[in-house]
Amino acid sequence: NAENSSENTASDGQETLQTVASCAYYGTQPAIGLLSGGTASGETFEKALTAMVDYYLQAEIRQAMEEQAALKADLLATEQIKLSMGTGSQETVDALVAEVSKLELSANRAMVAMERIQLEAKGVLTGNLADYDMTDALFLEDPITMDVDALMAAGDSEAIRLALMDLELAWQELQQAQADYETASVALATALQNYAMGNADAKARCDALCSESQAAVTLHEAIHACATQMIALNTLTNGALANQYGWLDALSQ
Repeated sequence: NAENSSENTASDGQETLQTVASCAYYGTQPAIGLLSGGTASGETFEKALTAMVDYYLQAEIRQAMEEQAALKADLLATEQIKLSMGTGSQETVDALVAEVSKLELSANRAMVAMERIQLEAKGVLTGNLADYDMTDALFLEDPITMDVDALMAAGDSEAIRLALMDLELAWQELQQAQADYETASVALATALQNYAMGNADAKARCDALCSESQAAVTLHEAIHACATQMIALNTLTNGALANQYGWLDALSQ
C-alpha cells in the first residue's frame, strides 16, 4: 500500500503499482487475513510482511518470464517455418531456442522460490500466500514525508539513521525504475502501432513486448527493495513507522 502521504510522489507510485502489478499467481483477499496477531511490530510481523513481499516479487517474475517465453516461442515457430521454406536462418532459430529455454528456467526458478517462501512462512502466517493480495504488504512511503525525529526516538538512533539513508537510496532507485517502465510502455505502444500498420515485423513487436515486460520486472525488483527496507526500518523503530502510517488499518482495507 502506498499511502497518500505525499500528494505527488506517493500517489504516483501507487498508480504505477496498480498498473504494473496484475499477477495471476496471488489472489485478491485482504492480506490482513494472513496475520495471526494484531501488532505492527515484532519478529513475527516482520517475517510475515517479508514473506509477502518476497512472494510478490517471485510471483511477478514467474509470470513475466512465462509471458516472455511464450512470445519468444511464437516467434520461434514462425522462424522455423521460414527455415523449412528456405527463407529463414538456422542461427536465428538456435538463438530463439536458447532464449526460450533460459526464460522457462527463470520461470521455474521463481516457481520454486514461491513454494519455498510459503513453506518457510508457515509458522508466521495463517493461510496460503497465493490466496491473498500481496500488494497489500507493499508499503511505499516517501522518506520526505516521515516524522524522522519520532522515528529516531523510537530505537537505536544511529541504526535508524543508516536505515533511513538506505531507504532514501531505495526510493530514488524506485523512481528511476518507474520512469524506465513508463518509457518502455511508450516505446511498446509505438511498436504495436507500427506493427499494425505494417511498418514493423513480428520480431520488432516481440522485442518491444519483452522489453516492456523486463522493465516491469526491474520495477517490481525496485518496489520489493523499497518495501523490504521499509520493513527493516519499522523493526528498528519498534513499530513506530507502521503506526505513523497506519499499516494495520491499510492491510484491513
